[in-house]
This record gives sequence, C-alpha cells and structure tokens, in this order.
Amino acid sequence: MMARRFPLESPQSIKMMEPGEETRRDQNDPESTAYIPPDGETMKELQVDHGTVGGPDLQVLIDAFDRAGFHAHYGGPHGNQITHMGLVPFPDNTYLELISTVDPDQKSPLWPLHIAGDGGPCAFAVIEEDLDSEISRLREASVPIRKTIVIERERPDGAVMRGQLVFVGDHEPGAIFPFLIKDETPRSIRTTPPASAKEPYSPWITGLDTILIGVADLEKTSDKFRKAYGFPAPKMGTEPELDARLARFVGTPVTLASPRSLEGWLSQRIERFGESPCAFLLRTNDPEKAREHYHVKEWCRWSKDRVGFLPREAVPGVRIAIITSC
Repeated sequence: MMARRFPLESPQSIKMMEPGEETRRDQNDPESTAYIPPDGETMKELQVDHGTVGGPDLQVLIDAFDRAGFHAHYGGPHGNQITHMGLVPFPDNTYLELISTVDPDQKSPLWPLHIAGDGGPCAFAVIEEDLDSEISRLREASVPIRKTIVIERERPDGAVMRGQLVFVGDHEPGAIFPFLIKDETPRSIRTTPPASAKEPYSPWITGLDTILIGVADLEKTSDKFRKAYGFPAPKMGTEPELDARLARFVGTPVTLASPRSLEGWLSQRIERFGESPCAFLLRTNDPEKAREHYHVKEWCRWSKDRVGFLPREAVPGVRIAIITSC
C-alpha cells in the first residue's frame, strides 16, 4: 500500500492522526501483517534514562552543546579504556551522554559508525530494576537479547559508578529498541553534574522527553514495538522539519520517523548510519524562555503538545527539539 502524505493543519503545524485514521496496513485485509494485540495485553512502561550522542572528538561535542546554550560536563573514562563521555544532565535525572574514543585512532566497541562518522544520536537507554523479569518478558515476546555487560566509569572527582547493561534486539545497542540499564552504585553518581559546576543544568529544560527513531519501514517497526512492549496503535503524522512520516506512541518516550523522500536528510542518514535515533526532544518548563534561549525556529502542533526544533547548525550533526504541552 502506498503511503499517504498527511495534510498539515497549517504551515507551522503537523496533523497527528487518531488511531484508526492512520496510514497503516488494514487489519481486515487477509494479506495484512499488521500487529493485532492479544486480549488483556498490558503496556510496558518505559522510563527513559538517557540518550547517547556519538562523535569523533568529545571536547568538540561538549563545546558544541555549550555554544548552543546547554551546559555539558566531562564525565570521565569508561572501564573499557577505549571510550570516555560527557553529559548534558537534566533536573529529572535524565541526560544526554556524549561519547567518543579517548584515542581518535581507536575503534569504539559500541556505535563505531556514529562515533567515527560524527553521526550524533545513536542510542537510548531505559531504567530497569528487575533485569531477569524483563529479559524473560522480552523473550516471551520473541525479542532477542544479545548480551549483558558490566560497565564502570570513574568521574573526574574520583567517584566510580558501576552497573549492568542489557542489549535488546538484533541491532546496535539502543538503536531501535532501548538497551536496559541497572545501577549497582547510586544512580546519582552516574546522572548528576559535578559538584563543582557553577551552572549544572541547562536553562529552562526539565528532562529528556522523547526519542525520535529513524527507521526505513514505519509500519513494520511500529508493529515490532507494539509486540515487544504492548504499545497501543500510534498516532500518525508528518514532520516537515525532518521531511518525515511519524508514528507517535502517545504516553511513551518513543516516536518513529521514516523518510518521505529518497533525497531527504533522514533518508541519507539511514543510508549512512543505519536505523537509529535521529533526534531528541527535551521537555521545557517555560516554552517562551526556552524558545528565545535556544533559538527555536517555530512551534509545530503534535496532538496535545507543541514541538520546536533548534536550528540545524545549533549542534552540528545533532537534531534537538523542545517539547511543551499546549
């Protein structure tokens, strides 16, 4: 079935379609493969922990976020002695992880294409306290579990964080399905800015709200999320800023985006880096001050929210938007 391009409510507004209106494969069509949830299925609540941004030079990433009006901090080397990270922390204890290799000539064990190629958004993680139970649940839903690893990082102040990661799905960790994270040390060691920071948090931002994931097949990937997490049917729409069709799982941190044209930015990104997050949406507690501070271009209507993208050049290689309730 050929995808319909949804009409816009106005040049500054996207139309989010209600479930049943969306351009999805007809569930009454005998040839349809659209996912039909079983009776009594409950939705898995995903609690976002952080989003990951990769690049070949960590200091360049930190400086770029600082210039765009955020407050980024060096976070220290990982236990693998290959990568190190910075973080853009938010008051709700979510954050953006900025990651690169310590030695530019080294290949990162994770997200090597994004890090070496300055690909920007590459993954996201969710908090999971009961790893064994969630692994069992995902396997029952026929979702592959790649592996579990132990992580460690020493902060510049000498504090050491430890935890476990579980890589979900058959793709790069966190590229489509989020990877799971469980802390073995207090979570605050991992998520909070250094005590010495004069400006610890970015102005007018409360937290990481939504991960926009660039995918080649919107309907197929939507069905995968519904099967894995019990999500309801998404609201469908378009986002002209990305030249993309959207499937928004309302009440979750996940929105999928697929290209509307082969020549567009998103199509070229997927061709180069594969399916992975393509933008991060940050929640604000003061939309007008956030719009002025971060030079938001214009507000778009996303159902009951407003979304405004920062200029593409704000953080080169990283698309960021501000989201607020209408």
